[in-house]
Amino acid sequence: MKPPKKFIHDTWLAVLGITNDMLAIPLEDLDAYAVYLDVMELIFACKEAADECISPDVWQGIEDRFLNVDAADLIE
Repeated sequence: MKPPKKFIHDTWLAVLGITNDMLAIPLEDLDAYAVYLDVMELIFACKEAADECISPDVWQGIEDRFLNVDAADLIE
């Protein structure tokens, strides 16, 4: 017997520590997240392609800058 969808939904929210209100994301924010994910995908593809050419320290610096972006810096 499968658990009801509502139970599964509520369980995931509880596990993740979020509420239904937190799931309501403005479209502008979703667009920004999509662009960010596209950039991350490109960076990791570049990392794989340039594995031998760029030192691990340089890549660590690149990842630190992109993966730890302050949201305030993204606002134009």
